[in-house]
Amino acid sequence: MKGMANTPFAILAVSLLMMLYMAPLGSVQDGLEQKVLESEASDMQANNLENSFKEGLGVTASNYINASNHYVVENGFVTDADSAIDYQNQEFDGVQMNFTDYSQYTDSMQQIYSDRGQGLEYSYSNIGLEEGLKIEGSAEISYNFTPNSLTTYSMEGLVEGTDGVRGPDPLLADASSGSFTPDYSYCGFDRPAQQLGIGSQSSNEVAHGYAVFQLDDLDSGTEQILVTENASSYESSELNDFNGVIAQAEGSISNGNYATVSGLEISQITEGDSLIINQDQVWRSHFRKMINENCYVENSNAPGILNRMEGSFSSSTKGLTTFIGDESNSDNINEAYMYYSGDSASNSSIKGVTSGDYLNEKAWFRLSDENIAEWNLGSLAE
Repeated sequence: MKGMANTPFAILAVSLLMMLYMAPLGSVQDGLEQKVLESEASDMQANNLENSFKEGLGVTASNYINASNHYVVENGFVTDADSAIDYQNQEFDGVQMNFTDYSQYTDSMQQIYSDRGQGLEYSYSNIGLEEGLKIEGSAEISYNFTPNSLTTYSMEGLVEGTDGVRGPDPLLADASSGSFTPDYSYCGFDRPAQQLGIGSQSSNEVAHGYAVFQLDDLDSGTEQILVTENASSYESSELNDFNGVIAQAEGSISNGNYATVSGLEISQITEGDSLIINQDQVWRSHFRKMINENCYVENSNAPGILNRMEGSFSSSTKGLTTFIGDESNSDNINEAYMYYSGDSASNSSIKGVTSGDYLNEKAWFRLSDENIAEWNLGSLAE
């Protein structure tokens, strides 16, 4: 850590030397072990403290954006969202926001350590935030932490922390007249699907399913894909209830009523992954999560948080979007911002979602061609 006034290692070394000279020989080993344990515990507490300062910056900055989004939904769009943001003074558009701020967060931290009999003195300045799908809070922080009578940790410098954006999406709430009002949530990935690789042999079919690694894990009510190192010991009759089979060993899969890919490295696949087999390609798919949970991913063709506070569908380098699942209309694009803006851009269906050989099709699902290019999904488009 920066600027440590008294490192635990230096203090520990001095303590150990004093013990070697002063303590009876029989008690030295026990004393050494105790000092080492105390030092390790102090290091862990200091590391946890620094992480708490960082995490608090992200959480409280996201709290502010959450409160500001609620304000816009309740009071209407603002003309200039960037100017409306005044995080330093806890105001938005000149109005005081009610949220758990960083001062309250750090005061609670200090009280916790005080209750433990540990000293924490701190100050911070120049607190700020950067908006986006993940909100970044920052501040210049200085603190002294005394976990025990032998050790003091000191730090001074810029600290940054991030947390996912929260709160209602004012643009979609208004454009849908209240019928589609998702809360911002970060999906945890940056695109709806990612290609994992290309196999050396396949059945040239399309399937979707959730990865399992044992025959015994088959759930007949769920779309599943069996993933195995070698499928040569399985008969096709054992595999017909799966939507697909992926095997690392080339040519080891018996033909049956399922899509197959072999000769693919499977170590990158984990239990429960949503997978699309597209002929000889295997993709990790997040389409269904985005449709079902309305979580958001980054998209530079879409409006960002500030645009949405202004009621604008304009694109932003910090743009973000989610999907809407409208099963009643296959003519609309399912990126929510395009759906509600009435954008009639060229679009395509998606193999493994809209159509395929082995899956529950969402025949209404469409993506704009510009976002297919943005997310490198061209191989799935049709």
